[in-house]
Amino acid sequence: IFPMANWQFFWNTPSFWLRELVERRRYPGLLAADHFEHFCPNHILMLHTVFAFEKREHRQLARNVALAQGIRNQQPGSSIKAPDGTRCACGERASLLHVPSTMKLWPWVQRLFRFHSPSFLPEVHDEALFRSRNEQGEELGGGFWGSEDSKDLEIMRQGTLEWARDTGSSVVSGNCATTPTSLG
Repeated sequence: IFPMANWQFFWNTPSFWLRELVERRRYPGLLAADHFEHFCPNHILMLHTVFAFEKREHRQLARNVALAQGIRNQQPGSSIKAPDGTRCACGERASLLHVPSTMKLWPWVQRLFRFHSPSFLPEVHDEALFRSRNEQGEELGGGFWGSEDSKDLEIMRQGTLEWARDTGSSVVSGNCATTPTSLG
C-alpha cells in the first residue's frame, strides 16, 4: 500500500494543519501497528473539494461527484484503482507499506517505525536519515514526490528500466523504452 489521500488537499503538508492535529494525524488505513488496509473515503471525507471552486455550478458538480464516489466506496464489493490498473478492495488488508519521502517525517510514521524497530539494534532517533530530503514549498502542495536533482532522476530512470526489463513490463523513460518479448 502506498498511503495516499489524494482526495484531501494538502494531506502530506504538515504546515497546513494545526500542530495539535499533526501530532495525532495518521493515514486513515492504519488501524494498528501491524494492520494496514486499503482505505476508501466516504462521501463526507470527499466533500471538502467543493470549497475549491468559485462558481456555483462547479461546486454543485464537485458535490455530486463526491457524494456518488463516496457512497460507492461504502458499498459491498467496492474497490479503488491502483496505479498499475489493478483493483484493491476497500478495507482489504495490505501486506506491504511504502512510506514515501517526507511522509516519513510525520509523527505517526515515526511511531510506526519505532514499533517495528528490531530490539537487537541500537535505538534510532526520530527522523534519522530523512532530514536530507528537500520538501516542496506550499505553493506546490508540499511534500516530496520525485527526484531532487539530475543524479536522482537518472538513478530513478535506470531503476525503472531495469525493473521493467526484469518483470517483462513495458515502460518509457526519457529516450529509452522496454517492451516484453517472447524471447525472454
